Amino acid sequence: MLGLDKKSARYAVRRAERDGVRVQKAATPAEREAFFEFFGDFAREKGIPAVSREDLARYDVFLAHGPDGTFEGGAAFVAAPDRSVYRYKHGATRHRLNTNELLVWSAIKHAKAEGYALFDLGGSVLPDSGLAGYEGHHHFKKKFGGVVATYRCFVRGRGPLAYPLRLLDWIVREHWGGDYNQFVNSVNRVVPIRSK
Repeated sequence: MLGLDKKSARYAVRRAERDGVRVQKAATPAEREAFFEFFGDFAREKGIPAVSREDLARYDVFLAHGPDGTFEGGAAFVAAPDRSVYRYKHGATRHRLNTNELLVWSAIKHAKAEGYALFDLGGSVLPDSGLAGYEGHHHFKKKFGGVVATYRCFVRGRGPLAYPLRLLDWIVREHWGGDYNQFVNSVNRVVPIRSK
């Protein structure tokens, strides 16, 4: 537990272990399918894009089960082939028994044991950004310690592609305050992304 420098994360991980939550890396197609189905239901409920089976096949998937064997959820991670980074990609749980914290901690331990140079919890909108609705994500990721890094996403197009990209950027800035996550979620509510 020395790697967890936040008291709330240490407490949640220990509590989950004490309560009998078990986490293991998916090893069979059936285990991956269980996460795929669970995440699909979660995505529909939350109005977020689902993950495709093809994408999920490329990810490391960790699964959590409660003390009675109930499937509590899971998380998927992208593992760089050169072991430079192990990055959080998707996750869905029943939000009980501190399952989220134990899933992330299990993935951190796995990444360290496998020799990855960097563990990346993925994007987070900072509380002072003015964008509402992301405070919980930031708080959850912050409690694992680490360093906040600023990343920018640039889309560059030339020729005939440049004009539609500029128009899209203007629309997102005008109607979603520049929040591409909200834009994608809004589009998904109107035209749901079908998972295969």
